Amino acid sequence: MGKNFEHVVLNAAAVDELFESQLKEWELARKNYDALKDVKVKTLWIRKSEQANFGAGRVEAVGKTGLTGKAETKQNPGIAVKVQFNPARIVSSGAKVDPKTIQERKCFLCAANRPAVQKGIGFHGVATDYTVLVNPFPIFPRHLTIPCTVHSRQEIDSTRLDDMMSLAKVLKDFVLFYNGPKCGASAPDHFHFQAGSKGFLPLEAKLKNFRTKEILKRGVYNKKEDELKPSDNFLRLSLIENYINGAFLIEAGNKKLATAACAKIYAAFSRIEGKGDPSFDPAIVKNIESKVFRDGEWEPMFNILCWYDTGTWYIVTFARGRHRPSCYDAEGDANILLSPASVDMGGVFITPLEKDFNKIKAADIEKILDEVAVTRDVEQKIIEGILCKQNVQSEHQVE
Repeated sequence: MGKNFEHVVLNAAAVDELFESQLKEWELARKNYDALKDVKVKTLWIRKSEQANFGAGRVEAVGKTGLTGKAETKQNPGIAVKVQFNPARIVSSGAKVDPKTIQERKCFLCAANRPAVQKGIGFHGVATDYTVLVNPFPIFPRHLTIPCTVHSRQEIDSTRLDDMMSLAKVLKDFVLFYNGPKCGASAPDHFHFQAGSKGFLPLEAKLKNFRTKEILKRGVYNKKEDELKPSDNFLRLSLIENYINGAFLIEAGNKKLATAACAKIYAAFSRIEGKGDPSFDPAIVKNIESKVFRDGEWEPMFNILCWYDTGTWYIVTFARGRHRPSCYDAEGDANILLSPASVDMGGVFITPLEKDFNKIKAADIEKILDEVAVTRDVEQKIIEGILCKQNVQSEHQVE
């Protein structure tokens, strides 16, 4: 049924063809993408009291006005985030990820258990291969799921981060994202990335509206053919200050530097939490077969966004303190079924129930973000760990 994509090389044209073919042949996917066109979306403004870059809350002087000649100021409204009412996402938002449930169900990302109509494009990674699939329960106008071809648990390491960056460069119209096993992954027993249309997540589309504080930097941007492009040795690692605790931005001109910077963040957080592999060493290619699913507690709670543009990789990491906010299990009117994953952390909050979409306010979003993020104290400890050169082996250090 439909075209066989087994030997197709992954590129933008191939992804276009995959979507065209799948939406023609797969009724469930077609219906859900058609329904996505009519989903309700509203914009809320959060962090209004936070000073931020222009467009995100900073008080701006607008010059002399009126008869007095005095400078007036204008308060910008804060950071714009979106709330989407998407009933089809109840599959993910309400997913049970406890060990008993995982053990009793078939893995829906394994090729043997996927619908026969679902086709995919192969991609070769550093230590494993992947299949690029159309996600039948979309959030984005184009939404991909990219599972590893081997059944191995959801756990990020240097080789998989390298794969994530390679995919981001090939899929230039997409933002790649990773949900940790206890912070958004509905299949914590099977490693996978997802990808969604660029320009959809406020954090990616309006990155300049988020205030950042530089922690590490090397290299420069060069002007080439009327465009600013990073030098090959360019790296900047920054804290995003005016959105959520524990959010770090990496901008890099090559994958090795980006991996080293991410290793610093991951290692520092891993040491604080007592989970994960604090070395995050690109020189070590691990045996993925040994990554047996247990209870989802093998790595610190971590979400990652990654995209590529004009010679630069952008990676945003979120250090999480909690899987789900208190409203998720609250009773009565206080209940809001919202389980934040990378998409929510990127500024699009998914509500599968209409009652929640209708009542959720900016204050609710701020509370949810504050509850699932690490504390300010942990954030500071991560920064101290980043600046400690012992966190990354010398050949991978960023000076």
